[in-house]
Amino acid sequence: MRTREPVVYNMHHRKARSRGGNSKPRNLSRVPKNLHVAYHQLFSNMQPDEIAALLTRIWIDPDFILVAVRREQ
Repeated sequence: MRTREPVVYNMHHRKARSRGGNSKPRNLSRVPKNLHVAYHQLFSNMQPDEIAALLTRIWIDPDFILVAVRREQ
């Protein structure tokens, strides 16, 4: 019988440090390592609006547009 590997987690900076993000809890997410690696392989350190534009251009059904909207602070 095959046993499951334990899930390894990483801390992900929601706003990249190279883009002015910090290491405060509000800017960190605990994510599975494999998803964290995949995210950065796909999106590097792009901002949400850049990701939405990329996905709209190459992945999303042409009848739709994906939009990232900044929350009011």
